[in-house]
Amino acid sequence: MCSRDEQPPCEACRDAGLSHECSFPLRGDKDVDRAFRRRPGPAASSPRNPGPVQGAAGGTGTFNFTRPIAPAAHMQVNRERQRTPVGPSIDVSLGLPTPGMDRDDVLPPPGEVLDGCNVFVTSYFQLGFIPKTIFLESLKQDPNSASPFLLACILSISARFTPSLVQRYGNPKNATDHFLEAAKAMVPSEMYQPSLARIQAFFLLAISQWGNGNHERSSMDMGIAVRMASILKLHCEETYYVDQNSSTNQVIRSESARRVFWMIQSQENLHSGYNTPAPLPLETITTLLPCNEVDFAFGTIPAERSALSGTPPALIEPHLIYSPSRCLFATLIQVHSLWGSVARRARRSDQVMSRVPPWDNQSELHKLTLELHNWEVTLPVRHTFSMANLRGWKGESLHLAYLSVTMVLRLSNIVIRRIYLEDMLAELSPSNGSQTLEPESPTMGNANDGRRPCLGSSPFSEGDSPTSSQHTGVHLQGSGKAPRKYSSIMYGDSTNR
Repeated sequence: MCSRDEQPPCEACRDAGLSHECSFPLRGDKDVDRAFRRRPGPAASSPRNPGPVQGAAGGTGTFNFTRPIAPAAHMQVNRERQRTPVGPSIDVSLGLPTPGMDRDDVLPPPGEVLDGCNVFVTSYFQLGFIPKTIFLESLKQDPNSASPFLLACILSISARFTPSLVQRYGNPKNATDHFLEAAKAMVPSEMYQPSLARIQAFFLLAISQWGNGNHERSSMDMGIAVRMASILKLHCEETYYVDQNSSTNQVIRSESARRVFWMIQSQENLHSGYNTPAPLPLETITTLLPCNEVDFAFGTIPAERSALSGTPPALIEPHLIYSPSRCLFATLIQVHSLWGSVARRARRSDQVMSRVPPWDNQSELHKLTLELHNWEVTLPVRHTFSMANLRGWKGESLHLAYLSVTMVLRLSNIVIRRIYLEDMLAELSPSNGSQTLEPESPTMGNANDGRRPCLGSSPFSEGDSPTSSQHTGVHLQGSGKAPRKYSSIMYGDSTNR
């Protein structure tokens, strides 16, 4: 029987000399500690202390989330090691490459590695999870401070844009292929031991695989990152607990981990398609959205964080969704989530199967279009599109992220209406309409009988539309009168366009 006086280690573990391995199961954990397991072999063949965990900021050491949830994640890793047989081809040490693979064979000289990482953090992901200055300084001072697996995954993305690496490997494709193959070779030794550095690495490897056209392997790598993130409880806000007594490095590492989770969630939404499942159910996510870049760089705890619509914090405090002080990263995550909702539903078969007319207030189209409209009209002024804002964000080297907000929002408004294109063509050219809906289903043709208010028809008289119509071009309330044909369903009321 393992007992303790409020603090680990327990008496039994202390007497056995195993204080560093002592763990106490939380309520609801499985009783795997009572399951049969073989005694560990000699220390030479099965070391008890595999080594330090590599962190995203470059230095060694664990990400110390000071709430009790972090030890629970650590216990889960220990149990997995107990249950998983480790063969000779798997290296149990954390952050090391596959046995027999020399680091110098995988990575170029430190100066070129630094070049590739610098290109990555300044150009590819302008909003990311790596604290740029700390990571680059740490890598410059100690080239071994970061995991070779993580570095290989970073370079598999940035190598083609790094002149020194292109010169070394002959051309951009060869540079990418070298690091991509090296990272793939390390996967078997990295995939069974969850850590923040490995989550980052598998996420980046999935991005690289997707860019190279290997979508199935990309989905598998992203799935590993998602599973590791859930094991480490990155979807729970309490994992990131820091207070005013926390050091600057603790605050930065906590924010880095938060950003890892949200980048995974966002990327899964960006890759969504018809009938693809959502990455993690929103009702299970209590993690709040990232802070701004200044707070991240200085290790400052923000006064307020935004929340993603549909998550428990947003349901409790809806104003967190539309906070005027939300940062650009939070806005980007929100619009990616909206795109995921659109992409998973925007398919013609959905309309054929649904008997709810699209202009009905209960239709999916109406709900999604209303959500897009409400979100857009509450954007912070600096996140709306204008040339002045574009120049400002370009000065902050965040213009690509800023443009992504506008691009994804406009694309969402287009794609959500695309299922009506065939009906529009059929109405304009009856002889060419071979794929119209069933007669009893709502169509553009029978919408014009004047008995149904059409989605997009304005409740205002011509010339009386509010300013918001100039912002989105969408009106959602039915007027009861005959709708304008075609353009209203695609663009909303076109009075002021």
